[in-house]
Amino acid sequence: DSPWCSVFSEEDLKLFEFQADLKYYYNDGAAYNVTAKMTQPLFADIFSKIEEVKSSQEANVSILNFAHSETLQPFMTALGLYRDQTDLLASDWGTSRQQHKWQVSRIASFATNVGLVVFECEAEMKGQRQKNKQKQSKKKSKQTKNKQKQNKKRSNTKDSSEEDSSSSEEDSSSSEEDSSSSEEDSSSSEEDSSS
Repeated sequence: DSPWCSVFSEEDLKLFEFQADLKYYYNDGAAYNVTAKMTQPLFADIFSKIEEVKSSQEANVSILNFAHSETLQPFMTALGLYRDQTDLLASDWGTSRQQHKWQVSRIASFATNVGLVVFECEAEMKGQRQKNKQKQSKKKSKQTKNKQKQNKKRSNTKDSSEEDSSSSEEDSSSSEEDSSSSEEDSSSSEEDSSS
């Protein structure tokens, strides 16, 4: 037996426990709406980590956060856990309301843990895989189209430069033909004049 047993009666310990429940109910429990609302950054962090887990290719991903009871109690409040129908009051001591859900010694002791587990359903996995395949297929199709466009541009550029050079050659050969034809005309007119 502990020496403390002779100092405090069972009733004294229950009263100390009720006093702690009152204190933490009004500090970190459902007494005020702001208590749940102030957990928004914590929930934002949790949701972003859930998204990280969902997008991860690894089979097992663990994310561990550590905090004091004063962080866990508002978190549990925001989740709607251990909520009584009415606020806990000092006048509830000694009445039927003395038994309540917000019992800090049970819900927020030194070793309190809250675990969130993300499960992946087979149907969701199939749907997600299909979406990923469709995205990859669209991406490949787009890349193929872009390559085809680039190749076509290169081909058009190449063809137009070949056309330019062949048209230059044609122009030069046609001017040569023109000049030889003018020479023929001139020589034939010289022949005509000499006769």
